Amino acid sequence: DTVLIYAFEPQPSLAESLRRSIAVNNYGNIEVFECLLSNYDGIGDLYLTNHAIHASMIPRERKYEKISRPVWKIDTLVDTGRCPAPDIVKVDTEGAEMKIFQGMTETIKKRGPSVVFEADENLERFGYKATDLLSFLSSLHGLPVLFHLAGR
Repeated sequence: DTVLIYAFEPQPSLAESLRRSIAVNNYGNIEVFECLLSNYDGIGDLYLTNHAIHASMIPRERKYEKISRPVWKIDTLVDTGRCPAPDIVKVDTEGAEMKIFQGMTETIKKRGPSVVFEADENLERFGYKATDLLSFLSSLHGLPVLFHLAGR
């Protein structure tokens, strides 16, 4: 069986870098979606900083460039057949993890994918804590969520 990988990267320059790397390495099983993921479908703002890895849906620095990007819920992408329901989900979105998991509630309930994510102080910029995120995920699975808090 071929493993299919769906990558979501809202920054145009990083999405293009991903596509070039995929092509150079002859990976035919990876598709790049150039969009934000959240708990709604539409258009959203992405705030770019002087460090590409620090882009976020909420500004992190006083100086930034704001760009508009398409926004999708994973539930919508799965329900419309744009991508299959995932078996494994890896999320690292500078604090927007809760919004993404809220936007894939039905997918999580129906498929129960393994979920790997990074959660740090950026969560607070979005108004919640790591324990809120863990409680939310646990409520969807009905099972305990195993986690490790790095550096604590």
